[in-house]
Amino acid sequence: MGSHSKGRFKACTEDRISGLPNEILCHILSFLGTDVAVKTSLLSHRWKNVWTKVPTITLWDFDYRNSFYRDRFGEFVDHVLLSRGSSDIHTFQLHCSEFEDDSRFDAWICPAVERNVVELEFSVLCYLCEESGMDWEDWLYEFPRSLYMCKTLVVLKLRLLSVITITPTLDCFPSLKVLHLTICHTDTDSMGKPISCCPVLEDLIIVGSLQEFSYLEFNISALKLNSLLIYLEPFGRDKYNIFVNINAPNVENLESWMKFWQPIL
Repeated sequence: MGSHSKGRFKACTEDRISGLPNEILCHILSFLGTDVAVKTSLLSHRWKNVWTKVPTITLWDFDYRNSFYRDRFGEFVDHVLLSRGSSDIHTFQLHCSEFEDDSRFDAWICPAVERNVVELEFSVLCYLCEESGMDWEDWLYEFPRSLYMCKTLVVLKLRLLSVITITPTLDCFPSLKVLHLTICHTDTDSMGKPISCCPVLEDLIIVGSLQEFSYLEFNISALKLNSLLIYLEPFGRDKYNIFVNINAPNVENLESWMKFWQPIL
């Protein structure tokens, strides 16, 4: 092989990506799911700990559907959070459709808060009725106080089966500007409490489904709110009594979807 060919072969096989600074490698890995990012630790010694500095964590339990792998998912989430040390988490996305042990949620949310999370997306959906035998009305998850006292949190997106328990205080969610709530079984407390304690809220989306003979009343009071979307889907064709009181003088974009019921807005 001639010297020119050898030079070209070397150029083609040289690992230039591994020579990039950690900041750039972390930026690249932030576009991948965390399960894929963790696997890059097997590439070489250079890559062993790069994923632990990625500011974005995205975890889905789609590949952990049966009971054995469901436990593995919980262990994997624990491993990801413990391996990061004290490095900041900018975005934390956790999606659970099959996971049953809600006692571990605090152990996953609190470390993100401690690491100055800016965007938090938390999704827990309808496995309960199908597999555990628990009725949705019996499911109540109380978020840790550290979440709604978090000073760095700007974006919060929640997709939940049922009730949100938050005890409002004057200093709740001091920096929260974006709040998206999707609740499969909506009631007054689950909608009203999170909304009532966001002093700088600018973007609010409310999505939920109403049960038979529902009565729903909540207040939206946000002086800085400029975008509001309300989408509440009825259960069947029953009548519903809906009271939504809005005090948001700076709203520029207002959208609502209401069907089969008698709303009072």
